[in-house]
Amino acid sequence: MTNTTLRPPSSCATTPVMLKSLTLMALLIVFSLSAGCNQGKSSLPGNAPENGSAQTSTEEAPPQVKNTSSTPEYQKIIDERVGPVKGFHLYSRPSLPEEEWPEIPEIVKKNHSWNKIPRYLAIYKNTPIFGEWTEAELRTLAAHDIIQLSTPTENADRCNLAAELKRRNPNIIILGYRNLCLDYTSMDGQRFKDHPDWYLKDRQTGEYVVHGENEWQSRRPVYDIRKPEVREWWVQDIDEQLNLPNFDGVLIDAFAKAVVRWWPRVRAVGNSPEELLEANESLHILLEDNIKRNGRQGVVIGNALRPIYHDCLKSYVDAYLHGSYLENIEQLNEHYERTLGHLIDTCIQMQNEGGQKLMCITMTCYDPPRPADQNDGGAKMHLFDEVKSEKPLSPEETMALMRKNFEYKLAIALTMASDYFYFGYAMTHGANNILGLYLPDYPEFKRPLGKPLGPAVKTGPYAYERKFKHVSVKLDVAARKGKIEWK
Repeated sequence: MTNTTLRPPSSCATTPVMLKSLTLMALLIVFSLSAGCNQGKSSLPGNAPENGSAQTSTEEAPPQVKNTSSTPEYQKIIDERVGPVKGFHLYSRPSLPEEEWPEIPEIVKKNHSWNKIPRYLAIYKNTPIFGEWTEAELRTLAAHDIIQLSTPTENADRCNLAAELKRRNPNIIILGYRNLCLDYTSMDGQRFKDHPDWYLKDRQTGEYVVHGENEWQSRRPVYDIRKPEVREWWVQDIDEQLNLPNFDGVLIDAFAKAVVRWWPRVRAVGNSPEELLEANESLHILLEDNIKRNGRQGVVIGNALRPIYHDCLKSYVDAYLHGSYLENIEQLNEHYERTLGHLIDTCIQMQNEGGQKLMCITMTCYDPPRPADQNDGGAKMHLFDEVKSEKPLSPEETMALMRKNFEYKLAIALTMASDYFYFGYAMTHGANNILGLYLPDYPEFKRPLGKPLGPAVKTGPYAYERKFKHVSVKLDVAARKGKIEWK
């Protein structure tokens, strides 16, 4: 394989973030523990143009699913599905009228296409171990539609890679990264040394709370976003990333840790409902400030939509983001079809509201848990556990499993897809010279897809159908089956 040396762009040097004094107006968040997210009819078109220009399909669109998510009956269904999950409903939700939701940036409207399956990938490479990016890797990366790299303001080599990918594919959308909770530069980084008061401490011991217990997690401190100076630095960093050459947006990670009970944060802010909801207010101030100041500069998406939350955090995506990155879609627990069905229903609700959100939907290859009538009880896992293999798999076994389950995973993603949808299918975010694990090259990726002819239709408790210009999708979550017919 040929190694390719990337030249750093001259204007991509990292500059220190200048802190400014900012008077933040207190944001009063009106919330209710039992209320759903804001509803309303959208005047936006239901489908994005297939190639950037308005088109009219001659095929009849299927009937739309009635949007009943604001009714007591629908709320009861949600309560039945996720109500037993203690603490996953305990968060305040933004209350923002639909007409004030952030609009999809022009670069997404211009570059998105339904001609083939739009592709997404989050990637990094440990070059001291695996060597420089190879020509084969760069060529395949550049064929994607959206690439998410790690934080460019902390990793100058990400700027080099972004420049090379843009040279090969000027239409590729490249995202940076910022975590809502964790400082990945660790306690050994300059930021921690300069600002030790920016991080949460355990109420009882006075020690810094950290990500976890292993060698790397134990060195990652947690931001204290209750402090205005931390929020100001954070928003300024997003601004800096959006203004770097070749970067078009930022992915904001760790909504799951920032919104509800996460034990490291609980040890610092408290565990009572009142304390947790009070901590949410600082998060709302941060996200509101960020989308107002940075939302028109580039793409701002978050790792937000999740099936285990009462509204799947849709209210956060509506108010504070251009869209969502989705992972942990399939939960390994006895409520598999209920939690997955809850997320799919929420995505159909978004489709009926106009579909004007960006979705980067990522799936893993692993088999879903067996249906309840075939389950021996072994699938009862913590709700943060995504489906996984029961035994270690070799690269060859993993790639075979990826191929076997591809149709079912793609059927789930196409059923949930918004008008600006991108599909990720990889078993690692780390490039390791085995392209099939993170850059699979299946014939389906080259086949015509065509824009959706309407929202997905629910045909049973956990069964769905959806039609695209060149594809018909049938999904039965209870049976763990998906069928895609290519015209």
